[in-house]
Amino acid sequence: MSRTRIEFISEGFNQIMCTAETVSLISSTCERIASGANAAYNGDGFSSNTITGSRNRYAGRTLGFVSSTDRASAIAEAEDKVLSQAVRG
Repeated sequence: MSRTRIEFISEGFNQIMCTAETVSLISSTCERIASGANAAYNGDGFSSNTITGSRNRYAGRTLGFVSSTDRASAIAEAEDKVLSQAVRG
């Protein structure tokens, strides 16, 4: 039986995570989730955001997130899980 060694090369990973295709995929996924949550909420209470570059601690990679924009949408997530369901698709 041979031994296998897996080496993680973080520089290459960071290069992949910073490509335009990856940024586009993260952005479109967040927008799809926000749209699904808004449809279930029957309003515009959720928005998608991305952060790219040196503004985050992840070596310039893009981070994407969806959040509620008002108290009513936050309550809709707490009680009805509209955002959680949108994440599941």
